[in-house]
Amino acid sequence: RAVNAAAGRLVCHLDGDEFGVFISSGVSQKRATRLAELLLGELTQPYRVNGGVNGAANGGAPERQEVHLGAAVGIALYPLHSTTVAGIIQQADAALKVARGEDGSSYHFASAELTEATRRRVNLETRLRNAIAERQLLVYYQPQIDIRHGHLIGAEALVRWRDPVAGLVSPAQFIPIAEESGLIVDIGRWVLEETCRQGAAWRAAGLPPLVLAVNVAARQLYSGDLVKDVQESLARTGFSETQLELELTESTLMEDTGELMHRLERLRACGVELAIDDFGTGYSSLSYLQRFPATKLKIDKCFIDDLAHQAASRQIVAAIVALGHAMKLDVLAEGVESAEQLEWLERLGVDSWQGYLCSKPLPAAEFEELLKSRR
Repeated sequence: RAVNAAAGRLVCHLDGDEFGVFISSGVSQKRATRLAELLLGELTQPYRVNGGVNGAANGGAPERQEVHLGAAVGIALYPLHSTTVAGIIQQADAALKVARGEDGSSYHFASAELTEATRRRVNLETRLRNAIAERQLLVYYQPQIDIRHGHLIGAEALVRWRDPVAGLVSPAQFIPIAEESGLIVDIGRWVLEETCRQGAAWRAAGLPPLVLAVNVAARQLYSGDLVKDVQESLARTGFSETQLELELTESTLMEDTGELMHRLERLRACGVELAIDDFGTGYSSLSYLQRFPATKLKIDKCFIDDLAHQAASRQIVAAIVALGHAMKLDVLAEGVESAEQLEWLERLGVDSWQGYLCSKPLPAAEFEELLKSRR
């Protein structure tokens, strides 16, 4: 939306807290630098706003409070960094991300390195869009084991991308792109449906019932209608709601709005389980844990790695287990890779675990064979 326009200049709101300043001619690197410094100087000036009620309560004017804002500027020049409007915006956005990562308020120019990185990102996003349309995505399953009896009781569903040319593309490469572009909503919806379909097929084949855990991204929870997606997937596939678990990270839950809690309560009303993933690595606010209708805590792998050698790691795991059990939550440990780690987890009272000690994530057919062999 354009908020100001003059001859050869345009200021507009792009998205969220991002604005664009477009100057059509006569902009050198030196002039762009001066403009960026001018903008930062103005934006970082302290503002005085009404921020208190004591004065008004005593019959005077409301108190005024000083507020300091931070700012960052990304700069791209035509034709040095791109020859198209879309390209200029992409380059400026890439430079803005770098500027935001620096200390204090700063500006950053697009560069050859950023240009190449942007090209790679755009290319990967285009390929990912095609992958969704052409059904190149797969769901792998990592077993979850009951620690007391050794039974295979569930699995975490993990999305994978098999590119016809490049082969398997690492989730570390495409998941961040999917989240930035919003494609994660479509991917998440597909993973949910495919997991429910596969779970129903395994049950129809007479295999033991499993709880299948599906990761939920923040965008799915806040911008999509996750409750509707879950209800429709369960109805279409015939998968039991009691065998579906949704995993949400701590950072996803920190928004803690009334609408968020309403959605989570509706999900629990559907009968599905709710797990807090990567527990202990985020804000770990006990106030949200008290309100969140969780059924499981998943201890992050970083606390498991040094379990056998560091007393501090064991103390943290013991505290999480005690907290979870006090709140009547199951506790699962992720990333278990050695028998020594597993022995400690059993001593500390963890309920279940997953990790390479049992199996890496497997395609559905291989997971089914593992399930049959363990039965």
